[in-house]
Amino acid sequence: QIFEVPAVALFSKVENEVHRSGAETLVISDRQLRDAAESLESAIDGEKQIAVVAVKLGGQSIGSLAFVGRILSDAALNAVAYLAAVGIERARSLEEANRIEAARQSEMLKSALLDALAHDLKTPLTSIKGSLTHLLGKQHDAEEQELLSLANEEADRLNRLVVEVLEMSRIEAGKLQLESIEVELLA
Repeated sequence: QIFEVPAVALFSKVENEVHRSGAETLVISDRQLRDAAESLESAIDGEKQIAVVAVKLGGQSIGSLAFVGRILSDAALNAVAYLAAVGIERARSLEEANRIEAARQSEMLKSALLDALAHDLKTPLTSIKGSLTHLLGKQHDAEEQELLSLANEEADRLNRLVVEVLEMSRIEAGKLQLESIEVELLA
């Protein structure tokens, strides 16, 4: 709009896609846009009112930009192409930052869920174990004593399983920190 260009096409090498604005851009083929991006050369056709310029950032081509319906000066073409390159790179950087933040948030959620799960499993087991220990300290007939002992052993087994599952989850989540210590070997 600022340059009063009725149609623009942008080719992105990274996405390998052509984006068009305005019906007049159909006079520019995808091949022309790709060639301009590869050759790093501007192509201006004053008769057809078409200009195609490589979009470069840091000397590297990241695509090409075509203007249809009005020819801009070389300086204006290169300036707009550079601004497009900066905008594209900024959008990619923001997208990457958002992806990294989403992954970090996901890890934090996993960690919080793991801690809640640990609490929700360990609390009832602790109560069961405490109750069984209390009951085992009292006098019972042989059958009751055997059932209480069996329940106590199974509570211990269940507690070990919960601890092992939680430790494996912490290892997978990268939450477990290893410490190395020196030890003396005896022959």
